[in-house]
Amino acid sequence: MGAALTAVIDHTLTAAEIHQLIDHFLAGGDGPIHTAIQLLHSVIQPHRNLLEADGTWRREDIPLAEKPWHLDSDESLPLDLEAIWTEEWWAPKLEGPMQIGILIWRHTCEVNFWNLRWDGFLTLQTVQDTIRLVCYELMQACHGSRVLYLPDSNYDIAAAASMPADRDGTRIEEIEAWLQEFHGPPQNSLGEIAQSPLLEGRAGAYFIDTFSGVRLCPA
Repeated sequence: MGAALTAVIDHTLTAAEIHQLIDHFLAGGDGPIHTAIQLLHSVIQPHRNLLEADGTWRREDIPLAEKPWHLDSDESLPLDLEAIWTEEWWAPKLEGPMQIGILIWRHTCEVNFWNLRWDGFLTLQTVQDTIRLVCYELMQACHGSRVLYLPDSNYDIAAAASMPADRDGTRIEEIEAWLQEFHGPPQNSLGEIAQSPLLEGRAGAYFIDTFSGVRLCPA
């Protein structure tokens, strides 16, 4: 069982805009994000054995690429986001195609690719490009500026992604400062992480993606 991929995206959305974004996903989530996820589904097929994080790629009856977006809770819209963040210490969570989960905190979104291995993301270039495209489209929808890529909770470094759950109002700058203090500076590229000869090197590494001057469309 390998570590899965987690991405953290900053956002500047108001509560009303978050409601609109959730409504958009629940209504079918068409547009650039949906297109990028469909592309991801086709790109990963030749690499499924390398990418599966938990061995349950098709454990559900609905093909993962067609799974509808839904809220992973008993809550229904309208959600009282202020109460959720400050009193209940959790965030609305969307789950959808490709077993992608999105937790929406006050200033960040935590995106979990539950069925995609961290190592596969690092080493398979076409898959990496497509996942980055998905994250870029999510960042655009969130009016964000960057994406942090991390391995999931198998490793200590993954605690960075859950910081907004521990303290309401956590911003991405605070997450980056924590990473800098406890895990050192970010790597210069995802390729630099992939070239590490030790698993520990990959597990303790992270990358901040601003998509500056990068071609996002996989070949």
